[in-house]
Amino acid sequence: MSESITTRIRDSLRAEIDALLEKKRSGAELDRGPGNPVLSGFLEAELSRLQAAAPPPPKTRDPAALDRLFVEILTEVNGPMVRESRGGARGGRPRERVR
Repeated sequence: MSESITTRIRDSLRAEIDALLEKKRSGAELDRGPGNPVLSGFLEAELSRLQAAAPPPPKTRDPAALDRLFVEILTEVNGPMVRESRGGARGGRPRERVR
């Protein structure tokens, strides 16, 4: 695309964004009515471009490793009661919480 076309598209998009911001600032309810075709088209094109360029996420080979990480994070945030209440993972009965 030539520089002038890119500049015109960018300027047009900027004008639409500014108009939307002005409507939002005025308190207009924008969840009703038609969408903005310029903004919607831009967003759809960008999402398609980014999805095509992004590599697929890696496959998790060991879901147990993710489980351990999740429990470690919960334990760090909530304390050791998380590990104590997991009884089923070790084959024992869940422990009662002491309050």
